Amino acid sequence: MAEKLKLCPFCGEKPVAIQPNGLGPISSVFCQNEKCVIFGLQMPVKIWNTRTENPLLAVLEEIVKDAEKYDRLISHSNIVKSKKLIAEQAIAQAKEQE
Repeated sequence: MAEKLKLCPFCGEKPVAIQPNGLGPISSVFCQNEKCVIFGLQMPVKIWNTRTENPLLAVLEEIVKDAEKYDRLISHSNIVKSKKLIAEQAIAQAKEQE
């Protein structure tokens, strides 16, 4: 049985599940609420369903991991480097506020 999706940790809306070709297990999910801080950000179900003290920090750390992975695949990608830098700065600010 597939893992039940939790509501968005930021806005409480039901997430959108993505299934390749509409069949098989869910590959990723995202929040469809345009006013949500993580609107449109796709992530694996395992990450989506993980709840921490600071869920935004968990999402930002996942963005950094993805950026590092894709940066190795796409050498010198300015978009990937920009996303990583923005996420790292947001992580630093969040940790300072704790």
